Amino acid sequence: MGLAGRRADALDETAKLGANMLTMPTDITDPQAVTALFDKTVTEYGRLDLLFNNAGYNSPFLPLEDLPWDELRTTLDINILGAMLCAGQAMRIMKAQNPRSGRIINAGSQSAHMPRPLTAAYTKPHKE
Repeated sequence: MGLAGRRADALDETAKLGANMLTMPTDITDPQAVTALFDKTVTEYGRLDLLFNNAGYNSPFLPLEDLPWDELRTTLDINILGAMLCAGQAMRIMKAQNPRSGRIINAGSQSAHMPRPLTAAYTKPHKE
């Protein structure tokens, strides 16, 4: 199993719970880092059978008109673009491997169905 995330310490703690886990601190908003993540996974395991897209970021609880641009951008980059970058790399690998197969699961959020006040930047990507 390959585990990717922002914090190496959290990845290492999780890896202690199972056998043969490859941990890779990764910024999923960086296309080169995402490519390296998936290439390393295939090098280590020979194929990719499952991507579970679970990365998420919640901006500060502020009215949208008061939310700083950098926080809005970070929220959308991680929650939308990061997930799409990972899915694209997974599709590239899954289509090329033999047998040609694999699954992609994109985690959602209850916020899509029950939005909370002051969370527009987080809730919108989960709504579609």
